Amino acid sequence: MSLVEISDFLRSFWGLWLMVVFVGIVWWAFRPGNKARFEDYGGIPLRDDKN
Repeated sequence: MSLVEISDFLRSFWGLWLMVVFVGIVWWAFRPGNKARFEDYGGIPLRDDKN
């Protein structure tokens, strides 16, 4: 197998690879353990500076 054939073979999996990465990120963001942290991060713009 030449490098061109290997490259063509691996290039066909980019869509699958990107879908797996996307689903992984969505799963990580929406799992219950992250809820409290993301709610805390969402309140950052509303906090008063304590200087």
